[in-house]
Amino acid sequence: MGQKQSIIIIGGGVVGLCSAYYLRKEGHEVTVLERSPVPSGCSYGNCGMMVPSHFIPLASPGIVAKGLKWMFNSESPFYIRPRFSMELIKWGLIFYRSANTNHVNRTSGLMRDLNLLSRQLYIDIIKNDLSEIDIDLGGLVMYCKSEKAFDEEKKIGEKGLDLGLKVDFLDRKRVQSLEPDIDIDVVGGVHYLDDGFFHPLDFMQMLKNHLEVNGVTFRYNTAVQSFITGNNQVSGIITDRGALRTDQVIVSAGAWSSTLIRRLRVSMPMQAGKGYALSLPDPRAKLKTCCIFVESKVAVTPFRSGIRFGGTMEIAGIDGSITGNRLHGIIKAIPKYFPQFRADDFEGLDVWTGLRPVSADGVPYIGRLNNFRNVIVATGHGMMGMSMGPVTGRIVSDIVEERQSEFDLSLVDPNRFN
Repeated sequence: MGQKQSIIIIGGGVVGLCSAYYLRKEGHEVTVLERSPVPSGCSYGNCGMMVPSHFIPLASPGIVAKGLKWMFNSESPFYIRPRFSMELIKWGLIFYRSANTNHVNRTSGLMRDLNLLSRQLYIDIIKNDLSEIDIDLGGLVMYCKSEKAFDEEKKIGEKGLDLGLKVDFLDRKRVQSLEPDIDIDVVGGVHYLDDGFFHPLDFMQMLKNHLEVNGVTFRYNTAVQSFITGNNQVSGIITDRGALRTDQVIVSAGAWSSTLIRRLRVSMPMQAGKGYALSLPDPRAKLKTCCIFVESKVAVTPFRSGIRFGGTMEIAGIDGSITGNRLHGIIKAIPKYFPQFRADDFEGLDVWTGLRPVSADGVPYIGRLNNFRNVIVATGHGMMGMSMGPVTGRIVSDIVEERQSEFDLSLVDPNRFN
């Protein structure tokens, strides 16, 4: 173990709390700052999936052409709101250059490894400290309505097999045998058996309680205004509730991280990707295995409290408002795959929105800043923040302790676009 330090974590999402978990185990004095008045954000309302199956980064071949096509459909699962923004332009150019086979080949092994270890770390955390959490390890199924989508998804599944993942290919009959209690109208599905899920709100609440009991300090309703710097170090943080001294800073503020980092004169291209979710408390039929509707990009998780449906990637800046057409696109897709459900089943339900931090190449930002060596960035996970929370927290702890990582962290270097 290294020298015990005072560490401030900016951001109370899953990455921030998992970083606090591992840093506190090392004996450090940890304070978590959260701009919201109460625990909230992407980590609390998502579909709670662990997804080693998602080894292909968002920036991948074909996504740009597909995105341009979707731009003209107000209910599509992906949308970029047109606006003049140099940050958006820079992000878009890097994303365009990264959407190629070489990028996928360079990063897919790392994405697989991060997600697989994170899954195991979830199991360990729950077993050792959060035993009341239910974790389902039954995998995830990618459901395809069309033969074309099924053929494309099978190719991804075959690449997953090459990467050592457990993958099964299901025809219509086997899909139905997997889910005997619900009618499913698809041509087939790809079952990724390494995936799983848990209830994110339960996990976050119980982890926060565990951290508080074990000495982690939480300061909610506390916004970071600036940093006190000198000699290539950050010695303190000025908030709207006063100044705090620190030995090290962890920036894990999700979609707000790039704005904070700019105050340290570092460019870390990132956009907020808005997602939506609805939870149906008394569904018409029961689902056992979490799944994704491939064509409509809707994620579905069968919690004990009901089924949660989530989706869309709306690049519209820091904007938490609800776009009716985007939400309608999710609801309209559900009966196409699950014909027992109707659109009016979702009338009157509360709608959750969250802003995911989407990096410019679809790969997270994890590591120290070159010009401020006591600042560590841990963000940019896009739709995989929940899945990669524990592994990111452990990497942060390894960096603080100056331990050699088992991963090639050059691929997630936060300085890579400077």
